[in-house]
Parts: sequence; structure tokens; C-alpha cells
Amino acid sequence: MNHDNPNLIITGIGGNAPLEAEGTIHGFPFYMRLRSSSTIWIAHRGKDPVDVGSTYEHDQGWMICLEPLVAGMDLKTVKELTRGTGTGYYTGWLTPKEALVLLHQGIAAWENDPHAYRFPPPAPTESLADCIHTELPKPWEK
Repeated sequence: MNHDNPNLIITGIGGNAPLEAEGTIHGFPFYMRLRSSSTIWIAHRGKDPVDVGSTYEHDQGWMICLEPLVAGMDLKTVKELTRGTGTGYYTGWLTPKEALVLLHQGIAAWENDPHAYRFPPPAPTESLADCIHTELPKPWEK
């Protein structure tokens, strides 16, 4: 399933609580999971995106938090979690069409500056040059 982005290949999308999607972007495997948190994980080629974030090894891949995007959308199927201890948005009941909007927006942000989404994030001890993203090559350009 391809849409506006020729570098994005979606091999599956569906489900409820969680709604999940998977495929590749620029040849890197991704996994999107929408429930009480909304995240896209992108792994290095040959790695499983579900494993990104399971340990704090250096440079596992990329994590894109979709919560800021969800907050700006007018979706009837998103329930705001403000009762009790829950904060944020519950996205597990989005339709696949609505989820694709989030997926495309998250992927576009990653394509614009993939180094900003590196996981785990850069350590505070890294040099300033490591934190300036504009001059770093994009991973698919290497």
C-alpha cells in the first residue's frame, strides 16, 4: 500500500487498541502503534523496529512521538485522557484512514530531520557538533 510518499511502503495497517501499521521508509523498517501513546519506531536496516527502545544501546534507530500531532487534529475517534491519572490522547480506535494521516505526518517530520528522532537521544556529554543536524547526512543518503 503506497500513498503520496514513494519512499513509504505500508505492508499492513489495522486493529483496535492498539491500531498498528508496519512497512518500510527509505528501506528502513518501521512499526507504528496507536493506543494510549502514539509512536512510530524506525529501525536500522536488518533490525526489528519493535526492538528499538527495548534497551539503551547507542543508536538503535529512531522514535517519533505522535502526541503533538494528535493534539492538533480534529478527530472524532480520539478521546482525550484527562480523567484520573491519564493525560494525553487515546488513539487506539482511530480508523486506518485517520491513522495514515498521523503516519504520513510523523514520517515527514523524520525525513525532514531524522537526527532529531535518534533513539536513545544524544547524551548530554556529546559535542555541540553532534547536535547540529542540518549538516549531517540523512541515513538513506549514505
